[in-house]
Amino acid sequence: VWFLGTDGSLAGCYPDPKTLLVPPPSKKPAVSPPTKDASVVQDTDPGEQDWDDEDIPINSDGVGIDCSNMRGRAILATTRRGDPLLTMRFVLRTPKMHPDYPFTRAERTAGGTLTVQLSYEYEGWVALGLSKKGKMVDSEPVICLPNENDVSKYAITRKRVSGIVPRSRQTLADTALSQADGVTECRWAKRLLESGEIPIRTSRSNTFVWAVGNENDLSYHWKRGSVDISFAQCGIKDDAVEVDDVVPKLPRVTPKPRPSPTPQPRPKATPRPSSTP
Repeated sequence: VWFLGTDGSLAGCYPDPKTLLVPPPSKKPAVSPPTKDASVVQDTDPGEQDWDDEDIPINSDGVGIDCSNMRGRAILATTRRGDPLLTMRFVLRTPKMHPDYPFTRAERTAGGTLTVQLSYEYEGWVALGLSKKGKMVDSEPVICLPNENDVSKYAITRKRVSGIVPRSRQTLADTALSQADGVTECRWAKRLLESGEIPIRTSRSNTFVWAVGNENDLSYHWKRGSVDISFAQCGIKDDAVEVDDVVPKLPRVTPKPRPSPTPQPRPKATPRPSSTP
């Protein structure tokens, strides 16, 4: 509102326009991708780097698989407007289908790898892993922690943050984690079969559980759920060697039955002669 001075000229306004200037909200600093190990073979397929999968049809469960190149995507969570909130993209590689791919010896023995990329339309931690019963407890998730710039395998033993512990063997390859423009992206490649872990089967359905947080530090999940992904429709079989062949177990030794000892006959006691009074 402008007001006039005593001489009729414009004297000023209320409120002061300078007090109406509100600085734009500050953005969270982006997390740079981790340094990649030079010993890990990186995929040079431009299709995977771009994840060009928008043409893959999605079924009623939110999952779509292109069997011609064994890649697909799954819409795990949506916003209230129906836009994707958490998207899982994946590529399956096995020695039979990809004979020229430079698998490591462990990856070849495991029957191949499953490369996963999660795109979360928010800045926070994300997790995805296998579960036998579709429950969080006893599942084996990969958790991406932006503040620690870490992508690792975990085990969940109970419904508390203290029950989420890293696994002793960390074997993920091609890991990457980044945040930009309010979007969190995390990628890793996991062997299909690993000793002591839930296997990723190519001939049957696999149940994955997922969870996301509303902050970068690991805390109680904001949203969670599960999804079933099956490659059986593509007509491929498991190429993995059985776990017992990957980590040989010592054969069980069946103890031989011991013969029961033959009881020795006890001599009969001779009665003492009675004394005559």
